[in-house]
Amino acid sequence: MTGPESFSDMSALAEPLRQKLEQKKIILIYAYNGTGKTRLSMAFKGIGKKTDDDGDAVERDTLYFNAFTEDLFYWDNDLANDRQRVLKLNKGSRFFSGLEQLEMDSRIRSLPAATLPQTGRGIE
Repeated sequence: MTGPESFSDMSALAEPLRQKLEQKKIILIYAYNGTGKTRLSMAFKGIGKKTDDDGDAVERDTLYFNAFTEDLFYWDNDLANDRQRVLKLNKGSRFFSGLEQLEMDSRIRSLPAATLPQTGRGIE
């Protein structure tokens, strides 16, 4: 067993984690609050982002989820029956009112009617 490693910054730590994903499906990082999990996940996400000449993102390979976004939705996992799993949207969130103001509903399908493919899970 080797001892602890030191890294110069979050990107230097995120890079070996990305390399580990070539051998693993998931890397779970658990740590106390204030230890840098969010900063690490931002560095990890940044490494996977491809940009054009203007610096605008053209491709991403990371789905990013953290405490800043978790108030937008949650899963109702139907623990009693284990049949109908539904993604519940927090319609009271200012994020969704912003979508309404931008008239995004005319550009995307209705959220309550959407169903996730091949899972039997819905979105409410």
